[in-house]
Amino acid sequence: MSTMRKMKSFFIPIIAVLALLGMSSIVSADTRTGTKTLKAGEIVYFVDSNISGNQVSANRFTITPESSSTRYDAVYASGTRSSAYGKSVVNCGKKLAPAATSAYVKSSASQNSGYLVGVRVRSGSVKVSITSTSKRAGFFISLSRRSSANPPLNNTLVPKGKRARFIMKGGNSIYIPLIFGGTKGTRIDRKISASYVEEYIFNQSYVTRTLYQNGKKKSVNRLPYNTEFTYNNYAYRTVLMLFKYNASSRSTGILTTVKGSACYSYPTEFLNIVRQVG
Repeated sequence: MSTMRKMKSFFIPIIAVLALLGMSSIVSADTRTGTKTLKAGEIVYFVDSNISGNQVSANRFTITPESSSTRYDAVYASGTRSSAYGKSVVNCGKKLAPAATSAYVKSSASQNSGYLVGVRVRSGSVKVSITSTSKRAGFFISLSRRSSANPPLNNTLVPKGKRARFIMKGGNSIYIPLIFGGTKGTRIDRKISASYVEEYIFNQSYVTRTLYQNGKKKSVNRLPYNTEFTYNNYAYRTVLMLFKYNASSRSTGILTTVKGSACYSYPTEFLNIVRQVG
């Protein structure tokens, strides 16, 4: 199977290549379940290439590591068809089983194709299982492969004293999904407006997020870590942040590393997220 780098490439229907890909399928009146095992080095997006025609009302997927040493990255859709947003996880070693969703991550709201989940296997192997319910018989989910040069997540280091901003220039996500990574003691300040600032401090087992209004503390939250990964010889603990953006700027706002080292992970395709660092 040739490597495909763009969504405009052809897609391979799961139902047409089950024998070739080693997938199994269970079919009932309006529900199909397909499974696929992915090994280290593989990058695959699971795509609905005809959303309006297939009329899928719900998708549910699970990613199951097949050994304790397995690690993978994933980007996936959440929310609803009309209020979709992207989520992600980096260097995960546990089973991922989000709630069923009718959403897809698309390159624009008007696109008729989008992905349910994209997976990069860092080590070991995973089993991906997808159950889809459709109002129309004959629907399918497709596979779209990527090369190692096109991982689903990019990483950006922002050391102490530097700033970053992430802008979402495309896509249908109602939030900007951005994974915060930090070493123990790292502090990140996020400027929301002239009056509001958020402070993130990386503690032993959670991130403390504090909201300030005109310098006065308004609220405090503890955010448990999702995963940990090593990048440029530093171990970063991570938490996924979903930022509601301003319609005109579609930006996270300015993120300043006040202490320690920050590393951000963000989707590379469909949402067209770009970085500004300096």
